[in-house]
Formats: sequence, structure tokens, C-alpha cells
Amino acid sequence: MTRPQLRDCLASVILDDPATWLGEPSPRMLQAFLDGAKTRAELTRQTLESWRVYGPLDEPDFYLPIVARTGHPTLSIRWATALESLNYSMLDSMLELKALIARWFEERGFDSGSRVGQPASDADLPRLLRRLARRPGLFLGEPCGWSLHCYLAGMDRGGDWLGLPPLPGLREVVDGIAERSLESYGSTFAAYRIYNRSPEELLAWVGIKPA
Repeated sequence: MTRPQLRDCLASVILDDPATWLGEPSPRMLQAFLDGAKTRAELTRQTLESWRVYGPLDEPDFYLPIVARTGHPTLSIRWATALESLNYSMLDSMLELKALIARWFEERGFDSGSRVGQPASDADLPRLLRRLARRPGLFLGEPCGWSLHCYLAGMDRGGDWLGLPPLPGLREVVDGIAERSLESYGSTFAAYRIYNRSPEELLAWVGIKPA
């Protein structure tokens, strides 16, 4: 069993340089990225210690006090939405989150018992993306093109950082959207911003239709 270290936690590494990993300092984009990395673990049938992806972010003792600060402790939200409600500046939200994780690690360490990456028997990438195209809010928290970008980047770059096996079909999806975005709008990422309220249209570019 790996002894938890901050440098081995994907969430902590991203918080050190959110612009490079996410394109913008946003807790909700961080959530989408980490969820994408977890999804790659599931789809490649790998099991990881949860702290390697999330650190303490999914532990109720960590996020419930943040939610309580909104004045609505029973809201069905977690750390990302709560922090964006509490801080006018998204950068301030990320800096606060980084400090909270560092303090938690110093005082408690990370729980090495919980796991992520336990797939359903029928899990595969095309089926999952068809479901995402039908109900993007269920997977991304909201129908948002940049959230889709971060989710796919989490599967891709986040999964690579975690040392997960290649995910069949992922490269074709990521590169297909990037190539059409470059042809149409001048950069590999612009389409995610232009289609910001309709991520399902971006997936349609690579043959993924709602199901």
C-alpha cells in the first residue's frame, strides 16, 4: 500500500497549477477533471486508492463544513459548488481549496482505505458518452462545453498521470473534437467554449449520439 503524499494526489497537483491542467481556476472544472480520471479507472477496470484522485474532497467531514458555510447545510451540493458560492473570485476558491487540503493532510493525512474504479459489468466508453450526451448535467454537473473538455482531459491526461492503462476509443474522441475545433475556430479548444451550453453537439462531431 502506498503511503499517501500530497505530491501523489492528482487534486493537489492540479491545484498547484490549475491554468495548465484546467484552462481556468474553477472548482467545478476541477471536479469534472477528477471525475473524468475516476471514470477512466472504472472503464479500464483498475482500482485506485481514492486519495490518489480526490485527496479528502469526497469525505463528508471535509466538504460538509464548506457546504454549511453557505447557510444551507442540507443542500445536496459538495465542495465545488459551495466554494463557488462563497467566493466571488474563482481563483480565491482554488487557493482556499488548496489550503484546506494541505491543512487536512497535515492534521489527518489521507484515508488509504477507500477505493475508486469499480465498474459496472457493461461499462464501456461509447455507451457512457452516449448517456452523457443525453443527460450532460448528470455527468458534468451542468450542460457545459468546458466541463466536457475538463472531463475528457481528466480521462486523458489525468488517467495518464495516474498510470492507468490506455482507454480504447478515447484518443479518437479527444483528437476528433480537437481537429474539427482547430479547422473551424483556430484552436484545438475553442469549440468547447463556443458550444458552451451544448456539449452534446461536440460529441456528435465524433459520432456520439444521445442514447
